[in-house]
Amino acid sequence: MKRPPLGEHLATLHKVIEQDLAPDPKGGGMKIREGVAEDRRVSIEDGEMRHGRKSKSQRFNGFKRHIASDLDSGAIVACHVTPAYRPEEEALPPLKADIEAQGLSVAELFIDRGYIASPAVDDVIGFGGNVVCRPWVARNGKLFAKGAFRIDLRAKTITCPAEQTESLRLGGTVEFPADKCATCHLRERCTDADIEHGRTVSISENEPLQ
Repeated sequence: MKRPPLGEHLATLHKVIEQDLAPDPKGGGMKIREGVAEDRRVSIEDGEMRHGRKSKSQRFNGFKRHIASDLDSGAIVACHVTPAYRPEEEALPPLKADIEAQGLSVAELFIDRGYIASPAVDDVIGFGGNVVCRPWVARNGKLFAKGAFRIDLRAKTITCPAEQTESLRLGGTVEFPADKCATCHLRERCTDADIEHGRTVSISENEPLQ
């Protein structure tokens, strides 16, 4: 039986060296690379395995599995596997395609927040379907969180706890007038920005789904 050629193994070796080492700008050969190389390979045996995170402090190596099931019957209707570092939203279109290939459609989509930015969510809404997802929990330490502001997406306005109203744009950042914030009796509870700046609130591109 012929042994496989060494080309693949040598390519793997070069890849590992390239992602972990970098030329020393002061001379003296190579040194450990600062930071993490993009699309870093983490396994010699499995070239597709990658780092992933369950949280800021909890990391894992491997893959993410994505499963779609019919909530009425419990039947699994589609599945997809991605490298651990890829965002969940990328798995939704192939899951949806598998479902549609069976002659089925998505009338109600119950998903985790990680999938909410997928274009497949817009497709479901566009066809009159419902999307159910737990909203993001806004936190801002001791200061007013985003939830303390009244956001009117129909009128495209946002109102602060002191009843100052500004217009908003999806995908933009609202900055309340610095002169209004400077004299506001709620300033200490709202922002720690310099006096020349007012409170800012970021508005997501998909804010209606937040």
